[in-house]
Amino acid sequence: APEIGEPPSQEQADEELFEFFDIKPDAKTKVPPPPKPPTEGGNQTLSLGERNNNLGNLKAIAYYQGSKPVLSKFTINQPGYQGYDDRGFAIFDTVENGIAAQERLLTRNYSGKTIAQIVPRYTKGDPEKTQRAYMKYLAGQLGLGVNDIPRDIAALAAAMRRFETGGT
Repeated sequence: APEIGEPPSQEQADEELFEFFDIKPDAKTKVPPPPKPPTEGGNQTLSLGERNNNLGNLKAIAYYQGSKPVLSKFTINQPGYQGYDDRGFAIFDTVENGIAAQERLLTRNYSGKTIAQIVPRYTKGDPEKTQRAYMKYLAGQLGLGVNDIPRDIAALAAAMRRFETGGT
């Protein structure tokens, strides 16, 4: 595996993405049209995660085959999943279902990993500067170093939701 700060090869990145979203590279998933966010026409001062009842900002679109989105089997099979927004983020029927999906994802895919291992994978595609700030924020919130393993998934998830929704 590459060292922190060293970019993975395209093959490694693709492999991690497929593992992360529990999909096969040749997966063919029927893509429903995205529903309108639950608060459309309502309070636009809410964060994206708040509007989508998805405070962890889980993605519904895993990757694209050409111009066709392929959905994350993990996310779309979560209780309360309603669809996705125009940026590919999942929309849940309730905040509670969105939180439960995030905690299941963290338990399933991130248990036993350090903050420095979790953040780049969870925020794949975000600028490195944002990822470093995210790591520092989580470490501070949890009283850990970035190379420590968070043992309390609920506390980790709550800190991540605060960062994701701007409730820092």
